[in-house]
Amino acid sequence: MVGLMLTAILAGCGLFEFNVKDKDSGAADDSVPGQSETDDPEGDADADADGDTDSDADGDSDSDSDSDADGDSDWDPGLDCDASYSTAAPGAGDCLTGALKCGDIITATTQGGSDVYDGDFYTAAKCFVPFTSYDGPERVYEVELPADVVATISLSAPCADHAIAFARWEDDSRCPNEDHTITSCEGQEDASSAELTMWSDRESRYLLIVDGAEASPFAVKIECQGT
Repeated sequence: MVGLMLTAILAGCGLFEFNVKDKDSGAADDSVPGQSETDDPEGDADADADGDTDSDADGDSDSDSDSDADGDSDWDPGLDCDASYSTAAPGAGDCLTGALKCGDIITATTQGGSDVYDGDFYTAAKCFVPFTSYDGPERVYEVELPADVVATISLSAPCADHAIAFARWEDDSRCPNEDHTITSCEGQEDASSAELTMWSDRESRYLLIVDGAEASPFAVKIECQGT
């Protein structure tokens, strides 16, 4: 008892220093010199210097190293913005540059492409809600998808943001416009990278459109998986 009383007296006189911790968080009290609340400077639970709670060094909350919020790594084909790409004018149907299929990867440029599609078409076809006019050239490719596949269409456009649309259109004699009925379309507004997914329940013909306000190179990849 005498020992306890002596300890209390010495503590009251400032001769003992206690390392007091918050009982809820376990963190050291701010009044204790030299004790920080966390090990990293931004105050989250990981050890890197960004403000999220994952272990990578980018600022989003996923575990990959790119700067978007999804959990995958964006496709990067290493496109050279200064390289020369074909600027040949479209041929068939006044809008088609060529044909693509599952497994294809292409690099191209919208320069020299058709001037058929704009914001009115993307709105009418319900591909996406456009915030620019899309008065510049676009590249259009026909894509034949077999039945019962899920197609993933990846776009890389590091030189200038582009929009991408993937619309079902069975009539190979002409290119559609905003007055035609498009039964299915997926798309994404201006982006340096994008990924669309389309399920084809029957053998179908689609139009893949890459469009942008500024003509520049891009790359597209089509991957298909059976269902």
